[in-house]
Amino acid sequence: MLLDPRQRICRVNGFRRLGLSIRSNRQFTGASAPADLVNAAWAQLLHVRSQVFDSNYDFVGILTAIHSAEVRENLNTLLKLARGQEPNALQVHVTSGGSVSAETVRLHDSFRCPSELAKPEVAQASGMLLRRFLFREFDFTVPRDEWQ
Repeated sequence: MLLDPRQRICRVNGFRRLGLSIRSNRQFTGASAPADLVNAAWAQLLHVRSQVFDSNYDFVGILTAIHSAEVRENLNTLLKLARGQEPNALQVHVTSGGSVSAETVRLHDSFRCPSELAKPEVAQASGMLLRRFLFREFDFTVPRDEWQ
């Protein structure tokens, strides 16, 4: 479940908020994001339950267990592309073939806005969410006294 940024806020550069889901096991498969995370993130972005999220400044994301190098690379490639272009351009870039792996395309598609949250008056390309999404990994198996 994605944390509600009204209740749990991490301040970044003074004005940004991060709604963060913390999960101690791997959440991404080779070709998809967890549906519950995507649903919760879109709910924040589209102001379904709260008007707090500002898509110009705020982020949603996940802190999760270490993933395979392939999953990490595909997801980080996708997030880098999303931050470097407009959402519709990302859609064309990813689906044009040959520029990213098939797994990255499937990963991109798994970030689509769920139909139950879609608003006809608001564009909902996957890139809208991806450009505001943070992915971080953490080894939850390391004993706490070894963190320093």
